[in-house]
This record gives sequence, C-alpha cells and structure tokens, in this order.
Amino acid sequence: VEDQLAAATLNLGLAPGVNLTIQLSDVSSDPTVREQLHPFVITGPAENVAYLQGKLQQHSKAEDNTKSPLTTPRHKHTRVDPVPSVGGFLSPQQRITIDESSRVAAGIPANAASVMFAYPVPSLAAHLDEIVCQDKQIEPWVFFCLVGGFCYFDEENRAVQVNAFVLRNPPLQMHLVGPYMANAEATDWLQSAGRISDVTLPNLRDAGF
Repeated sequence: VEDQLAAATLNLGLAPGVNLTIQLSDVSSDPTVREQLHPFVITGPAENVAYLQGKLQQHSKAEDNTKSPLTTPRHKHTRVDPVPSVGGFLSPQQRITIDESSRVAAGIPANAASVMFAYPVPSLAAHLDEIVCQDKQIEPWVFFCLVGGFCYFDEENRAVQVNAFVLRNPPLQMHLVGPYMANAEATDWLQSAGRISDVTLPNLRDAGF
C-alpha cells in the first residue's frame, strides 16, 4: 500500500461493563451539535464517586498551598469549597453498525445503538502513577477515569454500558496497527473541529503512534 507508513502495532486492554454510571446532556439532532464534544458526569456508585471527589479535593488543596501569599486573597472566615463533580468529555456520538458476532468480540452490549469515546478525566489523569502505584487502585472503573474508554447508549440515548481501557489483566484486547497516511479532507475537518491533539500516553508514543 503506497500510503502506508512504517507499521507499528499496539495492544490495548479493554474491560467491558465497568462499575460506573454516567450522565450527560441530551444529544441533539442538530448535526452541528452532534459534532461537538459532550460533557459527562460520573454519578455512581456512591463509593466510587466519593473516592474520585476526594482525590480532586486533595489536589485542589495542594495547588492552593503552592500559591504565593502575595497573590492569594486573605479571608476572615474559612472557605468551604463545594464537593466537586467528577467528569470529562465524550466524543461525538456514532451509530454502531457492526454485526452481532463482532459486537460480542468487542464487548458491546446487544441493546447499544450508539457509542461515544470517553477521554480521560483531565483532573485525574495527571495523577495516574499516584492513584495506581500509591493508592493501589487498579479496578477497571479507575482506569476508565485515567486512560479513557467507550460509553454505549440505547435508542433513547440512555447509557447502557461503560467499557474501559485497562493496564492490567484485560479481559479483551484491541489490536491497533498504524500509522497510516490520513485522507486530507478528513484531516482538514478534524483540525477545524478541534478534534486533533498531541499523543501524550508513553505507551502509544513508544509504539510509534
């Protein structure tokens, strides 16, 4: 293939049906809205949300403590910060068109009509080493927040399943091969839509992506 670059391969672990529930705003039928990123919030289970909120508060306080007293306003009363919500962004929604056997192999539920890619939660992904190595949090739902995954929705746009990329003991694997020369028209559209960003995960960079 003339437009193929030097091939690289990478296997990504995938865990279907992780223990998280999410909520997002209604997906509009307007095509200009469907092409945008969609914010989501993690709503359960309660113990998982509490852990994530605790990490956000911990790092928020640490950042406050590093600020210069010359630039930090003084208050007579102790400020009580609200409990932060935990969430991130989903890619534009896409219809699922693969056949039943491929769904099973990919861990996609039978009642899923569409899928969105979930980006890592920005405020948590930067602390991957701390959460995994120090806190010993290696459950698939944690990796969903740190590494990302896929969210599946039924015909009514109700979330029916969350699948996570995992770094340990994956039940399934995604086999990635590339890079390939991109179609110029597709690249221009992705660039104008703000969908292109630098690859930052060390495993992907080391594999040539």
